[in-house]
Amino acid sequence: MRPSAVLHWPWAALGWGSFIVLHGHAVTVTYALPALLCGLAVAGLLGQVDFSRRPSALEFGMLGFGLAWLIAATFALDPQRALSLSVPAAIALLGALVLPRAHARHPGEAFESTVLALTVLGLGACLQVLLALPADRPEQLVYAVALPWLVVPNDLAWMGCLWPLWWRWSRARKESDGWRVGSVLALSLLLAAALIVLQSRLGLLVLVLAVSTELSSRSRQRRLAVVGAGAIALGVLLLSAWLVPGVFEKSMDSAGARLQLWQAAWGLFVEHPGLGVGPHGFVTAYPEALGSGGLFQQGLIDPRLTPWPHSLPLEILCSGGLLLALASVKLIALLSRAPQGSLPAAVWGSFVLVCLVEASTLRLWFWFWFVLIALPPVSRRAFVPLRLTE
Repeated sequence: MRPSAVLHWPWAALGWGSFIVLHGHAVTVTYALPALLCGLAVAGLLGQVDFSRRPSALEFGMLGFGLAWLIAATFALDPQRALSLSVPAAIALLGALVLPRAHARHPGEAFESTVLALTVLGLGACLQVLLALPADRPEQLVYAVALPWLVVPNDLAWMGCLWPLWWRWSRARKESDGWRVGSVLALSLLLAAALIVLQSRLGLLVLVLAVSTELSSRSRQRRLAVVGAGAIALGVLLLSAWLVPGVFEKSMDSAGARLQLWQAAWGLFVEHPGLGVGPHGFVTAYPEALGSGGLFQQGLIDPRLTPWPHSLPLEILCSGGLLLALASVKLIALLSRAPQGSLPAAVWGSFVLVCLVEASTLRLWFWFWFVLIALPPVSRRAFVPLRLTE
């Protein structure tokens, strides 16, 4: 390789991909931000970032979201906490604004780099979880792995949202390579095993939803694909019930605890409808909302202090009020109308499920996905539908 070839490397994408992958261990996370800034700086110095074109409507939408976030944090109940914990949001906005401009000539480059980095990050987490066995409880596995972004078992649920992208990659050629399909199957089994030992019901549901939606939308034999997906879902449920006794009772308790947190989040929004309590202020404000709502008298299903309400829409409402909610809705509308295309429906559907019942702006992986959604996806490729003989 000629030394001059280094000048043509996609430095911005390499920096962002390194930023994600370096979060895969507590030791390497220290070098994540320097790697990102170094990649963006080199890309800027080499003229790979196009600063000449006018800002797009999507970029204005992101800036509006960032401004709304900043206003809500500045006037939060605890401004110091809100601003100090907003660093991941600022980094994600920087990446979402710079990366598309750095790869305007190759629109899918940064997108592919992000998907690959997320796959490596999730794969490493799955392997570490399985290697940490045995453990009495899933929380012990999370503690033993000690990943900066893996705080609860459901933090691995987003991995299932990547499955449609893996599947399309495996069948991107007219004559699909067997090793590609085998790689996707191996990834799927590894992910399913990690989710089962972590007892992540949401993660298994997301994986089944992503697989069934993608296969039913792309297969020539849609009825057969739907039946097959239903059989897979039933098999996963039965396997989970066999390996994890009492899994359905735990699911009911978890759902009840979430409902109480959602009531508290809505109560905070009603009390602070304009700017909310501030980003990441839910944990300091919701105990009072629980008391005013009479939930303490009814009895809390989960008495532990929970830093987020387990619902991204409700968190946006109670954290930033109507200002941040309107900015978020506008940004989502701009993303859905982006001229470069959008993510597959199976990815959107599964990720929306994660956002509705688990995601939080406190989670690093959410901001990784924020950037992924904002990036121009890979251009259309030839796709071979699943045949009955396969």
